[in-house]
Amino acid sequence: VLGEVLAEKCIEVGILEATNSDWQRQRPRLYREHLSQLGEEYFHRGKQRLEGLILWTQGRAKKVRLADQ
Repeated sequence: VLGEVLAEKCIEVGILEATNSDWQRQRPRLYREHLSQLGEEYFHRGKQRLEGLILWTQGRAKKVRLADQ
């Protein structure tokens, strides 16, 4: 959502030029296409990171070294 708002504002003030006038209507299809190309590992790692952030907000995060990943 933040990226969408930022892009729209950049187009509005002239920092970016929308080369495709139909980009907003095509956006959901393009998102689906992009997400379908991501592998299972991408989503697994995202879930692990989210779980870590939830623990961190509760003050229960474990310290993990890069070698342990």
